[in-house]
Amino acid sequence: MLCNAYLLEGAMSGRTLPLGEVAHIVGQSTDPCSPRGGDLLEKALRDEADNLMLLCAQQHIEIDAKAALDAFTVESAPCEAGA
Repeated sequence: MLCNAYLLEGAMSGRTLPLGEVAHIVGQSTDPCSPRGGDLLEKALRDEADNLMLLCAQQHIEIDAKAALDAFTVESAPCEAGA
């Protein structure tokens, strides 16, 4: 489950800040080291909006961590790529 943090305003400053990070559902690269990069999605489609999600920094690190890749698959992403 995503944290639902508001990613456009700093909690401490109250100012509009871009705090979110863009994460790929299917890895940007087809390299085996790229998280979920082994998916069949064409390389040309990997930077399209349908394959991106906005996360807080902590969840971006967790979702791409090697130790958690079996927990965060393309199928379990909040929005499936290409859907």
